[in-house]
Amino acid sequence: MNKSVLLVVIATLFFTVAQFLYKVAAESIVYTITGVLFNYWLWIAIFLYGVGTFFFIYGIKNGELSSLYPLISTSFIWVAIISYFVFNEAFGVNKFLGIGLIICGAIVLNYKFNNKGCKRAKWQ
Repeated sequence: MNKSVLLVVIATLFFTVAQFLYKVAAESIVYTITGVLFNYWLWIAIFLYGVGTFFFIYGIKNGELSSLYPLISTSFIWVAIISYFVFNEAFGVNKFLGIGLIICGAIVLNYKFNNKGCKRAKWQ
């Protein structure tokens, strides 16, 4: 695994934890100015999303955006799994199919197709 891929994968982990904390914040938030300002789960989530963005930007600096960006979709997979275990959300056939489509889409987007066949995109 090269540096660009590793940095983008690290970014997805930060995004996943941030999304989990957004849900925690949403369950405890009071919709007033002070309620939002003093909801520490919300601020931790925003901070983690910012850290993830830093890793993402640094990762795409030397790689192909069109090849690396599909890795961001893996955060949807991690969120679905965490939601099942932590929030007891349903995990039915539709989520299995959706996750399968995300994985297939990420794979397909990392191949270059032309009249000479196909080859895997270069990650620098």
